[in-house]
Amino acid sequence: KLYLVQEYCNASLQDALRNHLLHDPASLAPDMDLVLSVLMDIARGMEYIHRNNIIHGDLTPGNVLLKQEADSPIGVTGKITDFGLCTTIDPSQSHISNITNGTPFYVA
Repeated sequence: KLYLVQEYCNASLQDALRNHLLHDPASLAPDMDLVLSVLMDIARGMEYIHRNNIIHGDLTPGNVLLKQEADSPIGVTGKITDFGLCTTIDPSQSHISNITNGTPFYVA
């Protein structure tokens, strides 16, 4: 049997968006420092996998987990998960045009 063990994460980005967890409780406005920090984590993760010639194929808010971390500047770190539809790309290719799997509007 194959087992996958990973660290505990508190919520998905989908849960956070749905439940307004990225909002300032006092003003009900989005906490832009928190939002930008999570977006930067996602961008860094995507840059890393693309630099290694990997296409995620299904980057959705449900596939980004949020972990509370005391050593993070904002207290939360975004982590990309669910590489089940990922594929590799030859470095000489500029794109893949035949991706048929993934969540519509989120294939990346």
